[in-house]
Amino acid sequence: MEKESRGLLFLLLAEFFWGISSTFAKFIYGATSKIDPFVLIQLRLTLAATILVIIFYFKDRELLRINKSDLPYLIKYGCCVAFMQVTLYYAISKTNVGIAVFLQSFSAVLVSLYCIVIGREKVGTFRLLALGVGFLGLFVMLYNQFFVLPSVNMWGVIGGLASAVGVSAYLIYGKYGLSKYKPQTMLVYAYIFGALLSWFFVPPWVVVNKGFTIAEWGYCFFIAIFAAVIPYYFNLKGLELSTTSTAGIVTILNPVIAAITAFLILGEILTSMQIMGVILITLSIVFLQMEVQQDIKKELLLKKI
Repeated sequence: MEKESRGLLFLLLAEFFWGISSTFAKFIYGATSKIDPFVLIQLRLTLAATILVIIFYFKDRELLRINKSDLPYLIKYGCCVAFMQVTLYYAISKTNVGIAVFLQSFSAVLVSLYCIVIGREKVGTFRLLALGVGFLGLFVMLYNQFFVLPSVNMWGVIGGLASAVGVSAYLIYGKYGLSKYKPQTMLVYAYIFGALLSWFFVPPWVVVNKGFTIAEWGYCFFIAIFAAVIPYYFNLKGLELSTTSTAGIVTILNPVIAAITAFLILGEILTSMQIMGVILITLSIVFLQMEVQQDIKKELLLKKI
């Protein structure tokens, strides 16, 4: 199998696991009253951090080495990770899985807007299209939620949008760290400090006193392994073997898979207005990736000259 094909396969597997994990989180809320979004995220972060520390300790301890001066930065980075995850899982508990995850994917538009306004980046045709179509898609989805289906939980929509803001902060804030550390190091410390932050809201002894059954502990380990550790590994391998544009386009599959699995497993159905909003937000991400591809081609052309 060619390098690019293997990279695409890894990326697809990562998005598949991230997609089904969102649906599984909603399933967990219905299966037990002991696990709410805050408990689930605390355990996801704690268990994933523990697993990664053990793996890196025995496989490559250099990945655990950091400068003490970077601790404040990594703590803030971990807070971003905890925030984006808990707001998504909260949104999933209050509204459709597909809607929650698609609202989170609006982060691509927010990051692009940040780069234009704060970063003073050049605004290309595809980026303008992406911003316009993305905000139109968001308007369609919100119009449907608040006016067509007013019974739909407003807090779920707010949670989804908050998650989009959290992902945007995570991506933008992560640029500094990635210039100094490998992605593996960034992730393990993001999970460590994110877990410590979550302990302030859900202390470990509170979780222990809930008296989880074996099945309930199994749910939590499934989320930690198949929503964090495994897809992250696949994503890293995919990024290593694939082009930037390929990786960007494949990210669209996460909310699509989440919506499809939620329909098949939970019976959740999207209205025509919601589907229209989903299509528009998906198109905005496609336009953003077309802009990235165009920039890459320009850079290669300049290098040849």
